[in-house]
Amino acid sequence: METEVKLTKLASCAGCGAKVGAGTLARLLDGFRTHTDPRLIVGYDKSDDASVYVLDENTALVQTTDFFPPIVDDPFLFGQIAAANALSDVYAMGGEPKLALNIMCLAPGMAKETVQDILRGGYDKAYEAGAIITGGHTIEGAEPLYGLAVSGFVHPQKVLTNSGAQPGDVLLLTKPLGIGIITTAAKAGLAEKALTERIYRQMATLNKAARDVMVKYPVNSCTDVTGFALLGHSFEMAQGSGVTVHIQTENVPFHKEAWAFADMGLVPSGAYRNRDYAEAGVRLTREIARPMQDILYDPQTQPLDVNALDEPFQKLGMGLQFLDHAVKEMKEYSAALSNGTLSVTPPGRDNFLCGNLKNIHANLNHLTWQAKQVAKGDYSQRVSYLGEFSETFNTMTAQLKERESVLKEEARQEKEQASMDPLTHVGNRYYFQREIEELLKADDELVFCCCDLDHLKYINDNYGHGEGDWYLRHFTESVKKVIRENDLFARIGGDEFCIILKNCPQEVAYSKLYWIQYDFAKQAGKPYEKNFSFGIVRLPAGHGPVDLEKLLHDADHAMYQQKRTHYLAQKS
Repeated sequence: METEVKLTKLASCAGCGAKVGAGTLARLLDGFRTHTDPRLIVGYDKSDDASVYVLDENTALVQTTDFFPPIVDDPFLFGQIAAANALSDVYAMGGEPKLALNIMCLAPGMAKETVQDILRGGYDKAYEAGAIITGGHTIEGAEPLYGLAVSGFVHPQKVLTNSGAQPGDVLLLTKPLGIGIITTAAKAGLAEKALTERIYRQMATLNKAARDVMVKYPVNSCTDVTGFALLGHSFEMAQGSGVTVHIQTENVPFHKEAWAFADMGLVPSGAYRNRDYAEAGVRLTREIARPMQDILYDPQTQPLDVNALDEPFQKLGMGLQFLDHAVKEMKEYSAALSNGTLSVTPPGRDNFLCGNLKNIHANLNHLTWQAKQVAKGDYSQRVSYLGEFSETFNTMTAQLKERESVLKEEARQEKEQASMDPLTHVGNRYYFQREIEELLKADDELVFCCCDLDHLKYINDNYGHGEGDWYLRHFTESVKKVIRENDLFARIGGDEFCIILKNCPQEVAYSKLYWIQYDFAKQAGKPYEKNFSFGIVRLPAGHGPVDLEKLLHDADHAMYQQKRTHYLAQKS
């Protein structure tokens, strides 16, 4: 029986995650001897998106190639994304794609329908671009690959490069950033399906409309932002043009979800490679939040790794293939067994060649049943009737059991780390939003306490961030002395915390907060006041559906009322 083969499982890395890093590529090409041609007006010396060769005074040929392993399991969508990436390089030169050639590598396990769907996806995008796929080249290899070699045309005087930027130019992005971060979050199971579908549509969207608008105006420079991220490609543009690129982060379009995921540490490895490459040429004129920096270094396609659990099953498959090779030498019975047709009727007793095969047939039936039990998580299965294979199978099941335990523990730790503020070791905003939903479902009496630490900026500015960190930790220690195990405590912002007391009378909640204020302030030897403002809102038992946003707003409003009262008291 045929089983579904996921494309991303056939590749060790995917998309532009397979792309050689910019720094590595520069070292590989350093000192490389090339020949020149006066008609070649754009080559690889400027790290541009495509080459440009002048054919006559009105026509120049634009050529590029782009291919990579699968980034999605849907073969049609993979074909669309790969083709869109290749076509975008021509658009980035100001050209119009006209001809394309398929570039494809077929991996073992790829069904005919899968290959056809990939090609259909590529044809779909080429047709949308107005280009014709005229052929290509296909090979067999360990991993699947797909892309296009694209030829287009542009007027020699209207060629756009990444090295033509001029002082005073405005940088425009056609698509928001954050793709690599979001695909990393999707791999961790934290990105919703609607979000992943949205970014896949973005990756498959051509830059044709942007190019058609761009050529109507005087544009000095253009580049295709992909694997090297905004800062990596901007760095190349700045180097090639001899200019400085100023990026105002508040004006950079990005997927808002990417910020939250980056804040959790869900950053692809390619972002670190991009940082290593471009950071030497980047200067921050003010403090930029780390999540924003990660977005600027984020490669706009992200790899999906092969699941480690597949390896033992692959070893089992190799063993069965070896057995299959030996059995194939038999006649109809052996052929049926080699195809996995275990329901075949065994030959009669007169077939003396098949005595051992019948034993194998019976063993395979039982082994198949045992393998199904292992697949269901029953690692108690043991084989004792297949000689040396028995030891291999038993070792495999033991390793699978151990690996499953390790993965579960790693998943638990990753979930815990993703939910914890690393400085104060209390829950973060993601943890708070997840836990509050569970608390609200119980319909218990809840007291919401929003807290805002006073003077944190003053302490950071005058005594250093180390002292500010102590100030935050000291506050959390005071809180932990009062709250119970089933209460909720989280850091939801820089100096903002939220305490939710379960089944606690409001007057008791006030007493707890006043005690925390006392304990927090009594620490001696500090040259500054230690205090915080708080606001309390009570939610009675049996409250039913709750507008959480309004509830938090009310608590926040109460907190700022107290802060204002405290401020006016100090002024008087």
